[in-house]
Amino acid sequence: MRQYQTLDINLLNTFLYKYFFFFAVFNFLLSFFSSEYLFLIFYTFSVFVFLIFFAKIIKDDFFIFFAQSSSIFLVILTQLTFIISFILSKLLFDINFEYFMNNFFFCNLKTYAYANVYLSFFSISLIFFNKIVPLELISIIRKKINIVNLNFKYKKLYILIILCILIELIYLFTGNLGNQLTGGFIVKDAEFIGALNEYDRVTWYTQFYYFVITFHLFLNLIFFSKKRKNLSNFALYFIIISLIINFLFYGFFLRRMAIQFFFIAMVFYVFFKKQKISPRTIIFGILSFFLVFQFTNFLQTIRTNESFNIGKNKTLIEILNEGKIQDYFFEKDSYDLSKRNISSNISRRIFNNHELASLFYYEKGNRNILKGQLLINHVIRAIPSKIFPNKHDYPIAEPLIATITDSPLFLNDTTDSFQSFSYADFGIFGLLIYPLILNVLILIIYKIINLKIITNITGLFIVMLFLPLFTVRITEINITDWLVLLRNTIIFILIFNFIFIEKNNSTK
Repeated sequence: MRQYQTLDINLLNTFLYKYFFFFAVFNFLLSFFSSEYLFLIFYTFSVFVFLIFFAKIIKDDFFIFFAQSSSIFLVILTQLTFIISFILSKLLFDINFEYFMNNFFFCNLKTYAYANVYLSFFSISLIFFNKIVPLELISIIRKKINIVNLNFKYKKLYILIILCILIELIYLFTGNLGNQLTGGFIVKDAEFIGALNEYDRVTWYTQFYYFVITFHLFLNLIFFSKKRKNLSNFALYFIIISLIINFLFYGFFLRRMAIQFFFIAMVFYVFFKKQKISPRTIIFGILSFFLVFQFTNFLQTIRTNESFNIGKNKTLIEILNEGKIQDYFFEKDSYDLSKRNISSNISRRIFNNHELASLFYYEKGNRNILKGQLLINHVIRAIPSKIFPNKHDYPIAEPLIATITDSPLFLNDTTDSFQSFSYADFGIFGLLIYPLILNVLILIIYKIINLKIITNITGLFIVMLFLPLFTVRITEINITDWLVLLRNTIIFILIFNFIFIEKNNSTK
């Protein structure tokens, strides 16, 4: 059994309170300066300070760290995205970064600093309300997951993996999957919203696709967790091909899910192997990241090319027939143009918390709030259409926020974030309401995992499903995403739960 170090949660929380408070203070001080380099220096220093502390305290108790991962990732990723966006914009455009912010994000350094002050107290509130999640509950989950026996028979794994691949191919060849303009799902009868350049009315079977490929990933990791010496050449080749297919379906059809794939796979590989993160693992992770990054660049090329065909919902087969994918590999001019477009897109797209900064920039001393309408509409959107067929009459995100601000940012698709939604909905009181709601959702997930009817292996699968929402997706997510995943998890949980029959708390 894996041995865990004891992590003092109070020590962790004390550090985070101090870290986020000083982050707020320094951002307030930065608001008096217009030097983009001061922002860069401070954010870089801040990230290093946290990483040093993290390396010392976290040890290998992942599930205790999981208790505050939302607040941690929210602040750290915000700083990292500023650093990366700054570097890329300088390399690509060699312009003043505030000019870059004004023209692409409709804010400035001052309002961005204010937005990060708000973010700091939002994160402090997240930590405070995390008290509603008993630490014992997380500890039980850790113990429950830790006793999972992954020694499944090869025959069962072969069958389940092949079944997943067949379902994925059915999705592909029936024309339900294609380009990425729909945010990951291609639905032939989708309703195109011209003003926002996006599709709506994603059906239940497209949502089920996420479960299928995630379950496929889960099976791959179980297979991969087996000792190398116990794998035959056939088994080794089989799992490699399965991983490649799984990765392709993640990348092509779920946009940034390819990055999430990498993150999830690395975390669970270390967990399954019951080993500490070694320098070899870190080097492998860095190399893998660059490979994944290059692949996502290629995927972005296809998406960028298709962006000129707004309103046309194409399948991957149609895209292949047009020769756009081939041009990426064999036409140098096409490759160079795509590379520049991709880099430009990344430098803008990766930047976050700008939507809150834009709200501050255009506030003009006349603050309007939505009084909870944004939250209500997000909840309504999570209700199945069969139950609530008129739910699409309730606007969310950009169209609704655009009614209370003159910012041009919300006339098009932009980043969804809890902190901007909380302010748009309730003003300063959003610092209390949205963190409380988020922690209630976290509590519900933990409660589901701890249900007696949930097998250990199913509990591990649920952790995998929700892990991105706690971590890498926390900077770009909304309440609907949480509720839809929670809804679908409850709907499909019995399927996954009874695939693996457990006896005496051990998977056989």
